Amino acid sequence: MSLKNQLSHGFTLLELLGVLSITGLLAVLGSVQLIQVMNDQAVRTVRDRFSHAVHFARAEAIYSQQFVTICPSSDQYACGGDWSNGWIIFVDEDGSGLREGEQERLINTASGEASVVMSGNNEDPIMFNPSGRHLGGSQYFDICISNFQSQQSPQRIKLTASGSLFYPISAVAGEYCNA
Repeated sequence: MSLKNQLSHGFTLLELLGVLSITGLLAVLGSVQLIQVMNDQAVRTVRDRFSHAVHFARAEAIYSQQFVTICPSSDQYACGGDWSNGWIIFVDEDGSGLREGEQERLINTASGEASVVMSGNNEDPIMFNPSGRHLGGSQYFDICISNFQSQQSPQRIKLTASGSLFYPISAVAGEYCNA
């Protein structure tokens, strides 16, 4: 076997280092994008869970012909705290917006995302009357990553006075979230 044939079966150290450095650079760039995609998906997941809860509460109010309330809840039993800790949905027999112990709790839903902050323009509960109409004015709910940066997309939900939900275009550079 000739010397030329023996040397052509491998890579030089320089070629190997070049390939490894390019692979490392691509891995770093890909991981940054992956983290951003995962954060954006976490925000969308909370937005979709909350939207589902509002639609469910409205439908339940119409179906049961009773007042149904959604309120922020820190302990998943009583109303109180902010929307980031989660919310509860219950039949509000007297229409007070407060959950008394004997009232049936329909859903016990937490946001489930520790890295996501959800805030409303007030901490008031969302109430639907037996005809499914929202009792109160329009409300905005902003959902963001807790360490918000300008390249990440927060979400905004608008609950109208009629009880419909709208999703305005995502915020730009901290327009909605003050983190």
